Amino acid sequence: MPGIYRETSVFWYTPQYTWGLGTSHTLEEKEWVNYYYIRFYQAALKRIGTFLYAGLGYDLDYHFNIKGDSGVNLQAFTGYPFGLSGNSLSSGLTLNILYDTRNRNIYPFPGTFLDIVYRMNPGFLGNVHYWQSIFVDVRKYLQFNGDSKANQQNTLAFWSFLWWNSNTGTPYLDLPSTGWDEYNRSARGFDQNRYRGNCLYYFETEYRRDITNNGLFGFVVFSNINTVSGSGTMFISWHPAAGMGVRVKFNKAANSNVAIDYAFSKGYQTVLFNFSETF
Repeated sequence: MPGIYRETSVFWYTPQYTWGLGTSHTLEEKEWVNYYYIRFYQAALKRIGTFLYAGLGYDLDYHFNIKGDSGVNLQAFTGYPFGLSGNSLSSGLTLNILYDTRNRNIYPFPGTFLDIVYRMNPGFLGNVHYWQSIFVDVRKYLQFNGDSKANQQNTLAFWSFLWWNSNTGTPYLDLPSTGWDEYNRSARGFDQNRYRGNCLYYFETEYRRDITNNGLFGFVVFSNINTVSGSGTMFISWHPAAGMGVRVKFNKAANSNVAIDYAFSKGYQTVLFNFSETF
């Protein structure tokens, strides 16, 4: 594969709760924030080594009609002055490095994945303030089966990422937050937006096992933990979650699954439906 082209495009109307920065508010101290959201990310990467790719990209995040519920002053509630009234635009250039030894993206067996994205948001692209971010995503997959069961899922998977933001006028809704990785797959067991700050560290582990020999049915158990800056909580205050799920084979050729997960954390629980594994 000489190169990779990646694109993510979404349009959402996403009224959600917000809790401000760090751990400044308890689970019950929350406010609705209503907005429309357009995301357009694209990047082109060229192979520069056996498993190594590098390239450039463009990221757009546009939130509009941002307002609190029943006239709530979101700036006062969050204590954050940028991007919480009217519209917010983040338009940035990205530098991308990718290292991937997995055999496939969906339902991967052994391998290592490393993705580094450095983003710059200069004024000439329409940003009110110049800001930068770095996203470092690392995943590792360990397969326990012998050769006799090479197609059986018996895998321990790890996922970790560090998301850092320069916080010099970054719009509030573009700050690192739980559940807001590029594909919105992280933080199972937490309400989306529950923790937000200038920097977020996340770690998850999941054990995956087929129940039937043909791989039609399987199960997973997982746990994750995160820490976020704000109110002096980075690497001091940790927030754990856990869960379990069932898997039903959807496409045998692609090894994709229908995934149904139950996840929970302190004061919150949810059931999630997905196609393919979470990571």
